[in-house]
Amino acid sequence: MSAKPEIANRVYIGNVDYKAQEDELRQLFADLNVTDVEIPSKTVETRKGPYQRKLGFAFVEFASDADADAAIDQFNGHQFLRRNISIKKAVPPLTEEEKQARNKAYKEKKQAIVAEKKRKKDEARQRQQEQEEALNNGTDESAAATSTAQAPAETAAATKVPDGEPSPDTVFVTNLDYRVTVSTLKGLFKDLEPKWVYIPLRKTQWKGRQQGRRAYNKGIAFVKFPSSELQKKAIAEFNGAEVSGRNIVVDVAINTRANDAERAEEADAAADDESSKPAQNGEPEKKKPRAKSRAKKAKTPTDGAKSSKETAPAAESATPPAAESVEAAAASE
Repeated sequence: MSAKPEIANRVYIGNVDYKAQEDELRQLFADLNVTDVEIPSKTVETRKGPYQRKLGFAFVEFASDADADAAIDQFNGHQFLRRNISIKKAVPPLTEEEKQARNKAYKEKKQAIVAEKKRKKDEARQRQQEQEEALNNGTDESAAATSTAQAPAETAAATKVPDGEPSPDTVFVTNLDYRVTVSTLKGLFKDLEPKWVYIPLRKTQWKGRQQGRRAYNKGIAFVKFPSSELQKKAIAEFNGAEVSGRNIVVDVAINTRANDAERAEEADAAADDESSKPAQNGEPEKKKPRAKSRAKKAKTPTDGAKSSKETAPAAESATPPAAESVEAAAASE
């Protein structure tokens, strides 16, 4: 829409106080020759009845173009009642066709904004669904690679094998459900008496830890057995077994920079964490015995003859109690 020509002797006043009257505007421009003042308003229906609500702007027409220019120079930004008004040259009102064109352009722009918001919302929902599906199918790379395969043997062949030597007694388990715990795998391999089970966990945000949110695993695990024969038996019996709705892959683990001792420490720490959680089968928790102190504190005599500093603890005595009694008896004789 092209810019409309300005009306030389008519000005537009913006940010006008809603309580302003035409006489007050005439008083503002008393030094200039004002011919007409218009404060537009509209009818508003309320419970108490209709009333005229002013729109916050006004038009003032002057006798000459010079008076209109002088009004802009002198009063643009001037404080009128409680507001700073803005003044500029007025333009002719819109025709009916121009109003329809403006309304149409406004509706099209609004529809475009709504469509863009809907598109972004749909994309965010799609990304969230993909993340949830990826979470259900295993989140780390090895689990994601194995989840697409149908047969466990094909999955194991497609998985990238790290550099290192095959472990003689440890197996590597993949395609685990992310909710599987150490207790689940210990129950699965209980007949083979595993030494330890280690399941790496995903990192949990600080907010999630504060809320007590459970940390899920990465879809993999390591299980160490007492001998190589039990390791091979575990691979033969449990490769392809279904655990929590997923067919796991059990293969020989590869010894890399992370040695068995480090994994065992981490497995013990995970087991301690699980044992510290409340029992879910209704059985009471077993309290760990407190460590006994190495030396007993000396007791203060009741008769007040000796202080606690003068009385030596029994643990610090180098002479056995029996020998002391014999020496005391000999001295008395």
